[in-house]
Amino acid sequence: MVLDLFSRRQKRLRGEVPDTYSYDELSQKLRTQIVHALKDLFDVCIEREWDVPGDVVHALRREYGVFNLGSRHGVTSRGELAMFVVEEPDVEKVLDAIDLSIRFFSVRSKPYHYDYIGDKLIPELNARFQEDGFGYRIEHNSVTEDMTRVIRVDSEWIHAEIVKPALVILSQRGYEGARDEFLKAHERYRHGDYKAAVVDCNKAFESVMKSICDAEEWKYDRGNSKDLIEACLNGGIFLNLQQSQLASLRTLLESGLPTIRNRMAGHGQGVTPTSMPRHLAAYALHMAASTIVFLAEAHEEMRKN
Repeated sequence: MVLDLFSRRQKRLRGEVPDTYSYDELSQKLRTQIVHALKDLFDVCIEREWDVPGDVVHALRREYGVFNLGSRHGVTSRGELAMFVVEEPDVEKVLDAIDLSIRFFSVRSKPYHYDYIGDKLIPELNARFQEDGFGYRIEHNSVTEDMTRVIRVDSEWIHAEIVKPALVILSQRGYEGARDEFLKAHERYRHGDYKAAVVDCNKAFESVMKSICDAEEWKYDRGNSKDLIEACLNGGIFLNLQQSQLASLRTLLESGLPTIRNRMAGHGQGVTPTSMPRHLAAYALHMAASTIVFLAEAHEEMRKN
């Protein structure tokens, strides 16, 4: 729980909030707050005799190819994990520890319909991240375990108004393929693999259209972006648009994600290697999210009529 302390209220009144995000540095204050939050989580594990910290430590040791996560030997799994969060210089490895703690706890607690993760841990961690200007958020869906992901945030408004609604839609039945691809795109983006992120964005875009077409039994040929856009438009997904508006919409959809993917990431590079700038990958991610919301809501509206 994050207490609304007097000093915190005063900072808000003075407008003392981070105006830029940090992605490769973790303050000692935030590291300590993460340890306290995980301690509360592991206290719940003790009550139910779940060795989640032991599972996390064993998994990380194995994946990193080490016998110990830190410099200190002989400490408990909880102690080893806490020191790892405090001392580890690689921010993404600290996020690994948080991510695995959430995943392993979720698996243990799911049969009991007990969502400590979504009700307490994640709201606190996200609030701490935001207050400290740390550029990541944790998205969690208690029904779908694979929807718990650490996502890089470039804009708080974009994340709240575009990315999060897309994640909510993709958590629904029928969008499993698109959900997997969209989450992979964010994972690749977080790790700096921008070309692969754009490819997965386009896959998610196409998968959403395939899901809609399959639900309505609309036929499509090869299943590429152009064919799927054509199938959706011919099927009447946009009931209230005139022909001239449909033509403009077709051009907009075809020239967005598919064009970025084809020209920057989806084909052979030739003699000269091409690079994908981060801002273009971010644009593709946000475009994918907004297009997914647009298509899914249009499909829902069509079904109502």
